[in-house]
Amino acid sequence: MAASAPQLPVLMTRIGETLAVAGMALIAGVGLYTVADVVMRYVFNSPLPGAVDIVTYGLAGGVALVMPHSVVTGRHVAVTLLVNAVGRRLRAVLDALVLSVVAVFFCVFTWRIAVFTAERFALGEQMWILGWPVWPAWALVTAGFGIATLFAFFMAALAWMRPFLPLPPAASAPEVPE
Repeated sequence: MAASAPQLPVLMTRIGETLAVAGMALIAGVGLYTVADVVMRYVFNSPLPGAVDIVTYGLAGGVALVMPHSVVTGRHVAVTLLVNAVGRRLRAVLDALVLSVVAVFFCVFTWRIAVFTAERFALGEQMWILGWPVWPAWALVTAGFGIATLFAFFMAALAWMRPFLPLPPAASAPEVPE
C-alpha cells in the first residue's frame, strides 16, 4: 500500500532521523578513534593505524548521512535578512526557490559523487594506509546525498504548493497577564 501525501513527510522525517543518528554515531566513532590515536601516539609512542583513512572517510560518510535530516526538517544554516521584510506569500515563494536550488545542487553533487565512486571501484583504489577499498565509503556518501536529493525535490514540490494555498489566519498576540 502506498503512503499518502501527509504520511510521506513523517516517513521522511523518521528516515532522516535514523540516518542522522547513524551519521552522528559515525562522527562520534571518528572522534573516539582520533582521541585514542593521540593517546597512543603520545603516551605509548604507538599511533593507531590508518588514522588519516578513518577520519577522512568516516567524516565524509557521517556528514552525508546527516544531510537527509537537515533537508526534511529545515534545520540548516539560513540567513533571514530579506525574508523577514516580505509578506508570507513571497516568503513561501523564496523558500520554494531556495529548496529547488538545493535540490538541483544535491542532484548534481550526487551524480558526480556516483561517477567518482564508480571510477574508484573500476580502478580498485585502496585507502592509503589501511589498504581497504575506498568505493564502499564513497558509496555511503553517494547514498546519503542521494536520499537527501530525493527529500529535497519532495520538499521543494511541497514548498511550491504553499504560496497557492489559502493563508492561515495570523496568530494573535499572546495575552500578557497583568
